[in-house]
Amino acid sequence: MAGYLAGIERHNLRQVESYLAPSERAGAESVLQAFATQRAYISGPVASGLSQSATRATVALSVEVCSPLPGSRIFSCESVDREPLGLPRQMSCIKVDGKWYVTTLFKPS
Repeated sequence: MAGYLAGIERHNLRQVESYLAPSERAGAESVLQAFATQRAYISGPVASGLSQSATRATVALSVEVCSPLPGSRIFSCESVDREPLGLPRQMSCIKVDGKWYVTTLFKPS
């Protein structure tokens, strides 16, 4: 999950795809495009909790997303679930062939 968020932060499509579950990789480009459109970036991602079974996991996030204030060059950092981005506070993961992948597309609205 950390590598996925780092890939988003770096606008690195290959990195984002490598951490996404194979079934979700087609959405990687739209995730990066949404962050670019919103001119947003991730600040200090930290996993704050984990629920895990043999093949599935849910990771709670402590993350801020920073975006410009309307009509301004000043950025405001808010918890991920606050408007206007409305991102999830949790990410789902799945284990495929012994490796963990993210299944949540972390995409601003």
